[in-house]
Amino acid sequence: MSIPIKITVHSVLELIEFYIYIERYEATGLRKAIQGDSYLA
Repeated sequence: MSIPIKITVHSVLELIEFYIYIERYEATGLRKAIQGDSYLA
């Protein structure tokens, strides 16, 4: 039982890290878009 639990915890941690990365990326993109930067061009 310990192996599936470790996989589950690892997957959850990866999802959390991915979510934080997306949040930071979107925040940066919005900030640059508001500043009128050609970031998304």
